[in-house]
Amino acid sequence: MNKYISICFAINNSYYEQTIKIIKSIITYTNSELIKVYVLFNDLDAENKIKILNLQNNNARVNIKLIKISNYIFDNIKITIPHTSIETYFRLLIPTIFKDIEDKILYLDADIVIRHNIDDLWETDIQNFCLAGVEDTFIKAINYKNNIGLLNDDIYVNAGVLLFNIKRITQLFSGDEIISAAEKIEKSKKINFQDQDIINIIFKGQIKKINKRFNLTMAEIRNSSIDIIENAAIIHYTGSKKPWNVKNPDSIPYKYYFTETNNINKLSSSLKKEDYNGYRHYSWFSIPLWKKRLK
Repeated sequence: MNKYISICFAINNSYYEQTIKIIKSIITYTNSELIKVYVLFNDLDAENKIKILNLQNNNARVNIKLIKISNYIFDNIKITIPHTSIETYFRLLIPTIFKDIEDKILYLDADIVIRHNIDDLWETDIQNFCLAGVEDTFIKAINYKNNIGLLNDDIYVNAGVLLFNIKRITQLFSGDEIISAAEKIEKSKKINFQDQDIINIIFKGQIKKINKRFNLTMAEIRNSSIDIIENAAIIHYTGSKKPWNVKNPDSIPYKYYFTETNNINKLSSSLKKEDYNGYRHYSWFSIPLWKKRLK
């Protein structure tokens, strides 16, 4: 059993509820004695802060800290993906923020669900790497790496789940170097995927590829068997359409992973592959995949 696990989110008011649900899932799916949660934010209502902090009141394993990030740090950065916000760039600040606090930290996007134990992810050996993540198969499929100066053999990971080796990063880079490099890369106008591109460029050669079950994206699910999907510890709802903002949310398994009951496994056993990816990949064709409603 781990003594602790350290988790980091970067959110705004639009994602506070999803973050609460993920924290609840982490409590279930880690055996760590202490769960340290850090929430980076710039604009978070007082009421939403209280709701997040209240999670630690009835669980001695959980310790939550809210960290306000100044909005001027990324003044020169432009958001080019409509469904994202400036908070996505807060990931670049993680090494600086936690330099004297944590040796490593697990960053999680708030559009994920945790379905199985994540202790193996936390215990990943990254001693000789700056970070670890799951290869982004969408990027690989569109032959994008060369566009941003990477070679085909270079590892390019999806930034929704990242295990940062804070100790190694701060030995190799200063916080100012990372931000300066980010601004330079962003100004080059060669990148399409914002801070994800920046992270993969800056840490080229220092990234460890881990099993896709720790960040199974919608692009990956589309070509995966039901066994692979069911074995995924983390499902990542990438793209602009999220389970909480589509027309048919009751048909999407998202909400069922956060029930207060113990029947999650029973529910997941009845799911079909299209229950995961229909709204994301086939809704453009208006194929009626949502005939079945989970009870």
